Amino acid sequence: MKIGFTGTQDGMTVRQKSTFTGVVQAYAGTPLEFHHGMCVGADEEAHIIVRTLLGRDATIVGHPPVDQSRANMDLDCDQLWRTTSFLTRNADIVYCTRLLIATPRQNHEVLRSGTWATIRKARQVGRDYVIIFPDGAPDWTS
Repeated sequence: MKIGFTGTQDGMTVRQKSTFTGVVQAYAGTPLEFHHGMCVGADEEAHIIVRTLLGRDATIVGHPPVDQSRANMDLDCDQLWRTTSFLTRNADIVYCTRLLIATPRQNHEVLRSGTWATIRKARQVGRDYVIIFPDGAPDWTS
């Protein structure tokens, strides 16, 4: 299964982490390719959760941004994509995965948010996605 991830640079709430952990655990024992944008905050946290739970059974693919001022280039990704702008990178994550997991800062859609822009891209191209809201409640769409 190829899963993409997007989240806020402020990081996930405790409840988002708990729900995200449950989603990742559901894929234990199946081949998993996990894509994220290599930014500080939620990308780092998701990376650590996937690596901790699934170890090297998961292939982690990093999509580094050109502007690395908000990136963590020290994450132990198994593969790296080319560096691109934030919007191009987010679209790449959507295009090369089957499911997008999103952990936005807000409980409602907003403009000028990379996380919400990535969710909109997933909707636009018909990808399955789950939004894990700050209170941990998931909203699955398929």
